[in-house]
Formats: sequence, structure tokens, C-alpha cells
Amino acid sequence: MTGGATSPAAQASPPAPVPATPAEGWTPSSIKKIGQSDKIADEIYGVVAGDVDADGNGEVVTWGQNTIYVYRVKGNEVLPYTRISRSNQNHFLNVEAIDLDGDGKKDLVVTNLQGDRLSSFVLLRKGDGFVETPGTTRHHLVVLRQWNGKDVVAGQQQGGNEAFQGKIHAMKWDGKALSEGGPLPLSTSILPVSDGGVYSLAPLPAGEGGRWVYVDVDEYLRALDAGGKSTYKSKEKFALAADAFPYGPFNMTEQKYPTLRLRHAPRVVAGPKGEPFVVVTKAHRGILQNMPGTISSSKVVILQADGSGFTERAASPTIDFFHTGLDLLPAGGLRRGGRIIASVIEQAGSAFSDRVSRLVLLQVE
Repeated sequence: MTGGATSPAAQASPPAPVPATPAEGWTPSSIKKIGQSDKIADEIYGVVAGDVDADGNGEVVTWGQNTIYVYRVKGNEVLPYTRISRSNQNHFLNVEAIDLDGDGKKDLVVTNLQGDRLSSFVLLRKGDGFVETPGTTRHHLVVLRQWNGKDVVAGQQQGGNEAFQGKIHAMKWDGKALSEGGPLPLSTSILPVSDGGVYSLAPLPAGEGGRWVYVDVDEYLRALDAGGKSTYKSKEKFALAADAFPYGPFNMTEQKYPTLRLRHAPRVVAGPKGEPFVVVTKAHRGILQNMPGTISSSKVVILQADGSGFTERAASPTIDFFHTGLDLLPAGGLRRGGRIIASVIEQAGSAFSDRVSRLVLLQVE
């Protein structure tokens, strides 16, 4: 693996972000584009906020199939900083940012498929770059934000004929590797989680009775009770997958392995008077409905719980490209003037075209 700074020496670490509590009675009404990165010669499949300050300035991380790209947001600029690459035998299924070692800086948790075996790993933040730890795990890994009041790495084991197997566990960090801690009080034996695993799972803010928001394998947004039973299912599709991975036995009839689309968790934050906001991508698939990358248009939307489901409050302009993921800057809240970083594929790679993606900076009003 390679990694390191491609720009001048590191600046001082930004101060810890202040929670961005929504103004009393404020409801978001619009999302506008205020900046973007230069072209990225890759298909990027998601984005997470790293260390950022209360104004949303700092690092963001996006990734392609076998490369992680670190960018820095400064005002309305989104500037390349460094990258970390592995060989083509690796497929990064997910990247998350969380402070594992308690030093106040966010580390990276990478779900990696190496051949047909999960070999997920951790990149600890050290000085101006990241250092890979020696331990790996055969778990699909996500970060549950503010579950029981704190960010937690959750994992589910790789299965045999199924992509996911068994209970979802809170993971423990021993300084070298992640291992299983206690299981989450969420049944993986009932739909929809039994079919879609740990991906796209997000807890509702504290005070919501231990409930969850989830995007199922058919890309419908659901609300789940504390045990995982669906209490709401959207009529429209959200968080459409840009990437997929093979799993299970070879299908002789179709002459291929089955695949699972990689959905991303919506970003869920508290709203005024306790009604949570859900920030998520929304897209329309093209003619090739079963291909992960075939999107004819997409946008970013902000939904708000209304008691029986979710109501759309604001949306970015629709574009003819594919919003593949997003995060809030800073990650912990939503407010007037707050910002969203989104990953966008402008041109999917093929035998006749080059891969082109960007990071796009949005502002909420």
C-alpha cells in the first residue's frame, strides 16, 4: 500500500466541531451547489467527513474500487491532498471515519474484499497521513453514528452462500485490530435486515426509542423498530447503489455469480422539536435497471419525519449525473448555512470512455 502527503507539510489539526443544532422552528428549504473538486479519473462510490471544524473546513475522504482519495475543504474549495492505493485484487466495499484510539483524530475503517474473502482493515491517523495496522477481520464494517450517544463500529461476518451471516456486533478495538463485542439488539433473522445485512443502517437520534433508518436491497427507505421490524416503507427509492460485489455459488444458468448492491446509510440528525432529518441521495435508474451504475439523473434531498413516514423538505437541483454518496460538514448536525459534501460519477468507465468523478460541495438554506 502506498500513502502520504502530496501537498506541503500538515497544518495544525482543526478544533473539534461544535454540534450544529438546528435553529428552533427552522426547516430547510433549498440546497445549492457552492463548489466542486477537479475531475477524479475514477468511479467514486461514496464520501465521509474526516476531521473538520465547526464551519465544515477540513478533510473529506472518498474512494474508488481500490483507491482512497483524501481531499481538503477550505471555504468553497475542494482540494486534493493524498491518496492510498492497493492492487486490482482488492475491492473497497466501504470506508468509514471514526476516532478509534481516542487521540481526537479520525481514523479510517475499510471494508475490503480481497478476491472472494473479506480482509477488512484499519488506517490509523498518524501525523500528516495514515498508517495501516497489521490486523484484519472478515467482517462487513459500518459506523453507527450516535448509537446510544456515541459513534460505534458495527460488523457482520462474511457468509458462505450469503453475503452476510449472523448477528450484527458492536466491534471492539484493542489497538491493533477490531473484534466482535456484544450483539446489537436488532434481529438479523427477519426482513429487511435478513436480506440486506449491516449496510445502510443508521440509528435515529437519542430519544427515538432505539429505532433505525434503513435502505433495503430494493433501495426503499424504511423505518425499523428497535428489534428490526419494518414500520414504514417509502414509495420512492433512495441511496441507489453505484457499486456491487459478487457473493454465493456460481449460477450455471446465468453463467455468473450473484451480486449485492452496496447501499449507503442515510445521514440522520436531530431536528427542531425532536423530528429527525434524513439527508440522502435520490436517483432515477436508466433503461438498464439491474446495473448498479445506470443512473439517468439524481439529486440530494432532505427528509423530515412526520409521524407516519418522511416528508421531503429540500432538494438540490437535479443533475444528469449520479450522486453516489454524501456526508454532512460537520458530521453531527444540520443547520441553516450548513454544508453537504457529495460524491458524483459524471462518466462511468467503459471500453469507450474514461472514468470521471468529482466531489461536490452543497449548502443548505
